[in-house]
Amino acid sequence: MDAPSEFTSAHFCADVQNQQVGTSQRDLKCYQLTKDGFMFLVMGFTGAKAAALNTSLSGSACCLHWKAAK
Repeated sequence: MDAPSEFTSAHFCADVQNQQVGTSQRDLKCYQLTKDGFMFLVMGFTGAKAAALNTSLSGSACCLHWKAAK
């Protein structure tokens, strides 16, 4: 992912959960992400310039989160 580490560490988290699958236990990978992280993935731009655009847009999305909370 061509995004700054500050952005990725704030918006993406990988985890492994041990779950019962049928008759056996398995470690399953899962990923948690914020709304801004989701928007970064959904926008689908590629390359370093697009990553810079995505992270700047998600920063301005804070206004939308604040407005949605009201």
